[in-house]
Amino acid sequence: MKKNVIIIFVSIIVVILVLSSLVVFASNGKQELTLEEKVTQEIKYIDNYLVSMLGDFNGLHIGSFLKEDNSSEWQFDSLQDSQKSNSNNQSSNSENNSAGNSGKSSKNEEESQSKDHLINNKPNSKETQNGVLANQGKYDTKWETIQTQIENLYQSWNTISIDLNALNVDGKSILAFNDYLNSSTQSIKKKDKKAAMEEIAKLYQLLPKYSEDYKSNSKETNILEIKNAVVTAYVYVSNEDWASAKKQLSGAITQFTSLLNSVGQNFQNQTLVNQCYILVNELNKAIGLQDREIFFIQYQNLMGKMDII
Repeated sequence: MKKNVIIIFVSIIVVILVLSSLVVFASNGKQELTLEEKVTQEIKYIDNYLVSMLGDFNGLHIGSFLKEDNSSEWQFDSLQDSQKSNSNNQSSNSENNSAGNSGKSSKNEEESQSKDHLINNKPNSKETQNGVLANQGKYDTKWETIQTQIENLYQSWNTISIDLNALNVDGKSILAFNDYLNSSTQSIKKKDKKAAMEEIAKLYQLLPKYSEDYKSNSKETNILEIKNAVVTAYVYVSNEDWASAKKQLSGAITQFTSLLNSVGQNFQNQTLVNQCYILVNELNKAIGLQDREIFFIQYQNLMGKMDII
């Protein structure tokens, strides 16, 4: 009888220990995003948002994989859902791997697969039919879409600005976004294409500054600086200011060369990085030709790839 009691008691202890271990292991697997990681994703969101919006001023189809076809609505909530999903995926990966670094390895594999999917994802027939050359030099601005986008940006920015402030990002630059957002809205209301694009470009110029404040001299910050030069050049080309556009592209090429020399093989997809470098140089050639159609074609190709390097 005593022997049976002891066996039962030991069994209970073993079960409790096993369950406790599983709870602790599962808790460790749920790696919630740090504030810095969250802000990095939020800046990327604004980056994609502004690039797409600027594309709509010339009827260009940029960043299509981030929004539904025929929709001008960008869901900021989807970014937060994505963050939760990433956390759950990391937890699942941890449970299926015994090695300490398995979660990190699985995350890298998922990111690589996601990037490969985007790289190999061919444009649909609708995008091809609505290509740059099909516009025949007419760059119709999608004012209704842009009006919806700028209005939705206010709501997203309210959340993002709080997180930036929590990371001690310069307060003046955060307030500057609000000012440029208001001036962008006023120009859009007037349907002043030139002024609106210039004001939205000022919004984009703040992104590398934010990144620099909490992630100085990082690969992400350097890429944002290059994209900023390219986006600014695109705005100049839209307004046929070829000299200013060339100056921006020259700066982008110098920055890109420096980036390649400093990080080398640290990119997960070096081939894609090399393609982006070539496309930046091709943009510069298009400026030399003063051909907006060629520039817009190369710009669309470049921005789709820059987003995933």
